[in-house]
Amino acid sequence: MDKTIENKLFTEFQNGAASMCLEYVNSVIARNGKNLDERERNYYSAFPSGIAKRTESFDDSAWPVNVVGEYRIAQEISDNLDSCANENQRERYVIEILSVFEKWGEIFTPVARLERLENMIGNELSFYSDEDVKQEIERVKGLHDKYLDIMRGAEKGTMEYYLNFWHRAFYMFVKMLAAICAEHHINLLEIQAKRGIWLIEKLDVVEMQSYFGYNGDFTYANSILKSLPRTDVTEALILTEKDGAINSEAAWNNNNHEPVIASVASDLEILPRELASEKALKYIPIAIDRGLIERTKKIYLWKGKSKVLLELFFGIIYCGDNIKPSRRCKDEWHLGIEDLPSVALSRLFPAIKNIGQQRVNNLITSHKGVRYRTAPKGWETIIEIFDHA
Repeated sequence: MDKTIENKLFTEFQNGAASMCLEYVNSVIARNGKNLDERERNYYSAFPSGIAKRTESFDDSAWPVNVVGEYRIAQEISDNLDSCANENQRERYVIEILSVFEKWGEIFTPVARLERLENMIGNELSFYSDEDVKQEIERVKGLHDKYLDIMRGAEKGTMEYYLNFWHRAFYMFVKMLAAICAEHHINLLEIQAKRGIWLIEKLDVVEMQSYFGYNGDFTYANSILKSLPRTDVTEALILTEKDGAINSEAAWNNNNHEPVIASVASDLEILPRELASEKALKYIPIAIDRGLIERTKKIYLWKGKSKVLLELFFGIIYCGDNIKPSRRCKDEWHLGIEDLPSVALSRLFPAIKNIGQQRVNNLITSHKGVRYRTAPKGWETIIEIFDHA
């Protein structure tokens, strides 16, 4: 096997910048510096400069999607799977990869951790009371959101900023790994469950398709997910499309044709599950009432003055974007840290091409790492929707 490229990324997660960053945030920032003695403070004082240096010098060729839009690391992993002599070798290789990211999975996808804790409730051999275990379960459930809050709005050069950098690498790599495995007829969920290391909670056709190009190959992604081997445990975690709706393979096989989508107002019936956030459910009906969005039987039509206003609207909903006054220009569009779900939105608004492109055109990055651009003409009509509620 040739592991030249993957080792560049894996080294950072095993004992390099990503590993150091997570340890620093766990021990210093997440605890607000409390309970650190002098020795610990001295130890961690050297971390920020080391993390910054390693991160800034990281080889882009090992990034899950590098600067020229190629999956070089993906090709190497795919070739390595092809070189395995049998299923056992392929499984061992995938487990090796899972192990690299285990600590990150315990925070952002703590499925196995929660299962172990839940098994402790009512166990007479446990050293902890049921109440203590329940409190720990609630704490672990909140880790994902806690760490996202730590990263949100981080200034460039801070440890929170570098945590966001490596979290993005983790998130993109895991989706990529799931797609590579699916192409090789490997159900990553099954291996995760067997090994007890979870990096991804479900295999979603909408997320999977983004691996196969800018707009994705939805039909292909759907077909390889439907053909995956699975047990009852993972069948419910594979989300595929049928007759225009998305649901789990378990539901389809039980002849349950009720789609996994928002089931509030009729205007939201075609909103897919991955877009049905709390903000979306609240503000899309307002945009419909104001004539900016028109709902048809299966899709939405954008009736606003420009595509860039659509991107602003959904940037506020899904990414944390906002409009701010500035001395540099009349108004600025500040981008949040999350990516716009362009593929899913393109399926919902098929008449709008390359959703997300104008949002990142002519971007400026301040010395504090804030990404912004001039606010588009007519932005007031979008902000009024959010002020209205």
